[in-house]
Amino acid sequence: MRRGAARGRNGGGTRGREGCRARRFARLGAALAVLAITVGTGCAGAGGSRDAGDSVAAGPDVEYSVGARVVRLDAGDFVKPRFSPDGTRLAVSEVVVEPSDRTVEGTFGNTRILAVDVPGGSVDTLMTPDQARPYGYYASRVAGFRWLDPDRVVATILDGDVGGTYVTLDVTTGAITDERPLYPEEGEPLSPEERAIVDRLYRHHPEVEPTDNPYGGPFESGLHGHPLILGDSAVILQMNHAGYDKHVRYYSLEDATSFVLLELPDDARFAFGGGVSFAGAAAFAVGRDSVAELYVLRDDPTPRLTGRVPLDRGSPHVMARHEGPSGAWFLVETHRDYEEGDSPAYRFDGRTLFPVGEVAGLHDFDVHPDAGFVAYARWRDGRRVLDVRRLVPVR
Repeated sequence: MRRGAARGRNGGGTRGREGCRARRFARLGAALAVLAITVGTGCAGAGGSRDAGDSVAAGPDVEYSVGARVVRLDAGDFVKPRFSPDGTRLAVSEVVVEPSDRTVEGTFGNTRILAVDVPGGSVDTLMTPDQARPYGYYASRVAGFRWLDPDRVVATILDGDVGGTYVTLDVTTGAITDERPLYPEEGEPLSPEERAIVDRLYRHHPEVEPTDNPYGGPFESGLHGHPLILGDSAVILQMNHAGYDKHVRYYSLEDATSFVLLELPDDARFAFGGGVSFAGAAAFAVGRDSVAELYVLRDDPTPRLTGRVPLDRGSPHVMARHEGPSGAWFLVETHRDYEEGDSPAYRFDGRTLFPVGEVAGLHDFDVHPDAGFVAYARWRDGRRVLDVRRLVPVR
């Protein structure tokens, strides 16, 4: 990958580098073609077969260890922990199940939104179930949080059907300061940033024809399918759209360069689970049926696969959690939101994948390396408990 493709990259560079970048990625396409759909049976990079020396390192070289617990919430079902920008608060949703005659199950999945002081442990309620109930018909479920600043957090609340609402909460007063529909009235399913990427893709790659349906165009389908966006220079995605193959492809956002990274069969829809990029390298997940793996890809100086980690089931999704000098921290979601299981977490420094602690039944996590905390939501007795622990640098 071009140096600086991830966020925080160096300046725009010169056009003289474009030919080199295209040639590097052409070699990358050849290096990865051997994967086809033989996920889990071995791989070869530009330098030949991968041997045991190329396996992903873990354990002894980790630069952080998980220390003492500072907060625990276990009298409920807690999901979606997200640290504030300064690491002093943690937004979390508590799942509240209520009776309902609107669903086959006879239940309404509601929420209570909390703000947890870190490391003190005091808890403030930002939204009660009574306040959350009107946001949904079949459910009122928090899909995630996004902090605007240390005092304001946006909760994405889904309605259990096809819609939802972005709700901005002031954590100092508990007031709701803004509400916006998840999808604008004109039916645009993409964010403005995603729409800008799609427009650039269609402009530079006219061989892919847009449609009049904003939900169903080829590149729109790719942006919905966990794309790996490499800064503002390129996108790696799988177009899960009728009439297109299901290969994982590289598309430049700057010129007409495009090629196949992974050749997948037509029944391998949504096999590409996205990834993260850092320091001229990437980690990405591919899986279908019961076989899935997490791959590390580097360009030093030629693209090659330098390691892989087997996952315990297919259909993995890479969920980015933090990026900074320490690397890209992410979760590999291997189970549905309501399924018990282990979804591993990693830190990727551009060369090595480091497991983020050993947590049985991990459902989700977040991390704030500068503040020195990591938060885990993990399964226990059919619900998720929340632990916040110290994150200790060890070298």
